Amino acid sequence: MIFVFFFVDLFDTTGTLVGVAHRANLLDKDGKLPRLKRALLADSVAITAGAMMGTSSTTAYIESAAAPPWVAVPG
Repeated sequence: MIFVFFFVDLFDTTGTLVGVAHRANLLDKDGKLPRLKRALLADSVAITAGAMMGTSSTTAYIESAAAPPWVAVPG
């Protein structure tokens, strides 16, 4: 069961980070996120700390990429 939660969170976070980075033009010329390991480490620390404090799961959300219609988004 732990592996299921691990893989769900891993793919969810990776997809969110790459999606938001793509929207913000932060990917390198090969289409990769340069510091993905650091971002995943920060997410895992936040999830672990949240679990130790008894809070609900903390993670990155794709809503971070949603821009209001009055904001000019490149691309």
